[in-house]
Amino acid sequence: MLQFTGLKDKNRKESYQGDLVEVDKHGPREVFFEGGAFYTRARHPYDSDSLVAYYEISEIKIIGNVYENPELLQ
Repeated sequence: MLQFTGLKDKNRKESYQGDLVEVDKHGPREVFFEGGAFYTRARHPYDSDSLVAYYEISEIKIIGNVYENPELLQ
């Protein structure tokens, strides 16, 4: 079962754990839950994990999820 983050992306689409999001030009990032908070996991080695904070959510666009779009992780 996918867990709702309580947040929506810049297009007002609900965000769930396992979603792949586009934050900037560095490619897709995966939404995950850890320690009571939602984060995005970097998909490139030069990126670091970063907190999906409310003030940043207006810049995030959901592009798929890890279950239905695994090709986006490559």
